[in-house]
Amino acid sequence: MKSQHNNKMARHPIFWITLIVILELISFTLLQKSLESEKYKALYITTSVILFSLVPLAFRESLRGSQIAVANLYWILLSQVGSIILGYAIFSQKFGSRETISVILLIIAALITLNA
Repeated sequence: MKSQHNNKMARHPIFWITLIVILELISFTLLQKSLESEKYKALYITTSVILFSLVPLAFRESLRGSQIAVANLYWILLSQVGSIILGYAIFSQKFGSRETISVILLIIAALITLNA
């Protein structure tokens, strides 16, 4: 039963889109770190390019059995939330009322989409 659940989850677009967002955020973080570190610059850039090159493969998987609009919407929602969290946690960007409102709206949009 558990393997069926894992297999079903691996076919759901939200799994693949979450993977895409993670790959993108790690890639962007590594690129930013490459600007700050001469010692590991080549490693950061190479790793970033390799991770980012996996994005199209994951997106292709997200489209299996789903509509492109739904997969794209998941991608946008998760990228926005991930970018806000990354900016706050890694780059010490301020998190004000505008960001709070945008996260609330994104969560509402995600809930509406998941229940549609």
